[in-house]
Amino acid sequence: MYYLESFAIKPAAVERVMTEMVALHRRRWRDQAHGSIFDNPRKARYYREAMRWAVEGQLAGIAVIRFEGRLVAAVSLLFDPRLANGIRALPGDRQDNPL
Repeated sequence: MYYLESFAIKPAAVERVMTEMVALHRRRWRDQAHGSIFDNPRKARYYREAMRWAVEGQLAGIAVIRFEGRLVAAVSLLFDPRLANGIRALPGDRQDNPL
């Protein structure tokens, strides 16, 4: 079963979700000549730090889609912080969401 895990995450979960996102992206691009942008540790660190900062400031969130508990898609979303509470309450968000 596919389900949307979250549209906005708590700052404490950023590192875990970003680790999963980086691994997923690297697997997706591993057979391509140019590889993944995250093959460069400096760029991977930059994106982790930027997302942590943006989530803490309620300027961004991460939409996470899972299939049988595994991350299958994720995208970082920038949003107006005034919309953050509305986004968190969208239908389909799981009530037991740890994020």
